[in-house]
Amino acid sequence: MISFDSKGNAECWQADFSFEENDDMDPDDEIGLPASVHFKMKAETDLFMFAKNQIRVVSVSFSSSGNAFLVVSDDFFVRMFDFQSCKLIEEFNETLENVLHLRSV
Repeated sequence: MISFDSKGNAECWQADFSFEENDDMDPDDEIGLPASVHFKMKAETDLFMFAKNQIRVVSVSFSSSGNAFLVVSDDFFVRMFDFQSCKLIEEFNETLENVLHLRSV
């Protein structure tokens, strides 16, 4: 899972929700990075760009394969990220100025 707060801070996590009561369970064992990601710290990813530039994330969508995800943000860009590395793959400029320019070409 990937979530963003209103300040652009990103979290990549997985939760193992067990409905069995277990007093010996360490709460730190329940939540962690998914095994499929190839980074240990967010600083190794491109997700910090949102917080650094004060960009608010509006929506996150995952590909059907789960290998990539799209982020729509309030700066009118759509960004595609690789899920395993959380590195930017592609950036699409959806500003009005750019759309009008592309229509005139």
